[in-house]
Amino acid sequence: RGRFDDAWAHATQAAELAARCDAGKHVASALRLQGQILAARDRLDEAAGPLREAAALAERLGTPRERWIANGALGDLNARRGRDTEAERHWAVALESVDAIARALTIPALRRSFLGAERVRAAYTALGRRTPEPDA
Repeated sequence: RGRFDDAWAHATQAAELAARCDAGKHVASALRLQGQILAARDRLDEAAGPLREAAALAERLGTPRERWIANGALGDLNARRGRDTEAERHWAVALESVDAIARALTIPALRRSFLGAERVRAAYTALGRRTPEPDA
């Protein structure tokens, strides 16, 4: 909605609260949001730091959702920066997590919903891949 200052304040507060509570996955989420806010403001070089930090933290913690979203955001950012090889590497990591999440969803309706989500389809599209069939 273009309210970047408000979004930044909320993301910063979320990061501080998550750090105080030792809630690592929420720290990763808040860092990712900060990076996405900077990217939305076209501050691409500044956005890379929090996004890399979020992806690394998600990797250490083993949180597939944050790993997927942070690496997808890094892929998008690097594509915008003209760093296609780096973008593809991050999108590939994002898809590893998406695939792991999809495999873990044993309820067909949940799997179908997950694989049909716009953000998930975008992760496959970024690498020129087709989204798997939900029942496959």
